[in-house]
Order: sequence, then structure tokens, then C-alpha cells
Amino acid sequence: MSPPAKISYSALVEDLEQLRQRLGLDKVTLMAHSMGNHLAYGYLRAHPERVAGLILVGAVPPAALTDEEPAFLKDVWPGYYRSDAAAIATRKETWARDWSDRCLNIAIEEGLIPKDWAVKHPPETNPNLQALYIKKDQDKTAFWRMCCTAVNTFGGNNWREMQGGMVYYTQAAADAVLADPGYETVVREFWPTLKGFGGPVRVIIGTHDYVDIGPVFWPKLVSPHGPCAAHSMKRRSLDKAHLARSPQSSPPWILSRLSRGTVGECSWSYQYLVLTS
Repeated sequence: MSPPAKISYSALVEDLEQLRQRLGLDKVTLMAHSMGNHLAYGYLRAHPERVAGLILVGAVPPAALTDEEPAFLKDVWPGYYRSDAAAIATRKETWARDWSDRCLNIAIEEGLIPKDWAVKHPPETNPNLQALYIKKDQDKTAFWRMCCTAVNTFGGNNWREMQGGMVYYTQAAADAVLADPGYETVVREFWPTLKGFGGPVRVIIGTHDYVDIGPVFWPKLVSPHGPCAAHSMKRRSLDKAHLARSPQSSPPWILSRLSRGTVGECSWSYQYLVLTS
């Protein structure tokens, strides 16, 4: 992996094009996950003639991460009000509190944090429990895996299946991409690019995926694209331990089943996964 100083958004797009050329492919169907969708949007913008279709998994919406009111709202949600924004913000706050509680409970069950921690450190003081109790490097890695799994899955108890550690998730690399002036320019064109794409697009997202909790935005982004999109919404109930934001934390049959045979059937389609408690 390149050091963060050498990473840029434009370089990632070019890397993808170089890969297509090396593979000798005239067109590619891109399957992207999370922020990888922003790379897919950028590649589509730069090389629209090379994209046969898109499968967008846990897709970050086509807008800048800091946009409180993304530009696509005027197209898909003309009645968007501050009350809608407040409801979305409340949902995000609830999600953040829930995943933090899940991570803490797992750490207590695993013995990393004592059950009576609140006696010495009242919750209202907002204590840094990791700094107080988790000292060893091995324990720090385990705690990171617990919290990462709590963020990216509905339950978090399958944290041992989260392979690797912090070395595979370098925030500095993400920061380098987000700081790229080219990214700041291109991100404003994601929605026009995606909206104008004539090929098939498949969106797969969970009801508790933090990039669009509900989901709220994606049903509106997809619905204007014809009857095929409107009629392809399928509710699928999955055990809460099975549905994960991170593909490596989900059984492989899930994404295989959801993506199989979808590209080429419709102009746009959308599938959301409903969690069971």
C-alpha cells in the first residue's frame, strides 16, 4: 500500500483505468462498497464509455460527505425541510449511541473493561474507558475490532470474524483522498454523472447502514428511474448477525444472491435488507 502522502483521488481513478487496460477489458461492471462507491462514481465520470454497469453496496450517496443538504435533493426530494434534516440527524445520533453501547457491552463481556466501571467513573463525566482500562497492544487491537464490528454490523458479537486490525484501516489514507483538491471538484458532479448513466445500476443497502440509515436517500434516488426500479424492491428478512455493512463480516452467499443476475435486467433497481430483532 502506498504511503498516504502519495495517495490521491485522481490517482485511484487512474489506477482503476490502468487495471482495466491490463485485463484487456473493453467495458467493466463495477461492484463498489462504502466509500468505494465514490471511486466508482469518479471512474464513471472519467470513463463513461468503459462502464457496463454498477453494483453499489452499502453505497455512500453521490454527494460530499459534509453536505448537510446534498445537491441531489432538489431533484429527488423537492419537499425536503429542516424537520426532515432534524429527523435524519436524530436517527444518526441514535445509531451512534447504539453502536457505542454495543461495543462497550462486548468489551465488558470479554473482560477488557470491568463491569463496575461506572462506580469509579460516572458516565456523566464521559470517561475515556479505553485509555483507563485498555493498555496492552493486543487488547487495543481486540477493542478496535469490537468497535469496528459494532459500527459495521447490526449486532457486533461476530467481532472475531473481523479480520486484521487498524493497519488495514488507515484514517490517514482516507484523509489524503478527502483532502485532494481534485476530489473536492469532482464530488459535486457525482449525482449528474450517475443520473445521466444509461447502463444498469443495482443498489444494495441495509436498513441500519450508517451511510444512509433507513435508508432515506437511496429509495428517492432510485425511484425516478422508471417502473423497473419501482417494482424491483424486495424485502428480505435476515438474521441480525448475518447482515453487515462490511462484506467480510457477512456470509458470502448474501452478496452473491443479491447481486446475481441483477445487472442487465433493469435500468435501475434497488434492494433493501430488513433486519430482524
